[in-house]
Amino acid sequence: MSELLNEWLGKRFACACGQKHEIPIRRIVIERDALSEVVDYVREAGYEEITLVADANTYAVAGDRLHSLPPC
Repeated sequence: MSELLNEWLGKRFACACGQKHEIPIRRIVIERDALSEVVDYVREAGYEEITLVADANTYAVAGDRLHSLPPC
């Protein structure tokens, strides 16, 4: 599934609305333990700082684990 979605990333396309749209997302990962790829992605993208934004439910499911990953 990720491979099919990733084919659309970073592409521009003409829309029926008459505008051109771009998909600025660089990568989508849908697999077991996908959170483990976050550190490599942050390094690859060249980010020096990131901000984790989550509500209480999302943080309980994934935020705490993301917060505990090694610094990039």
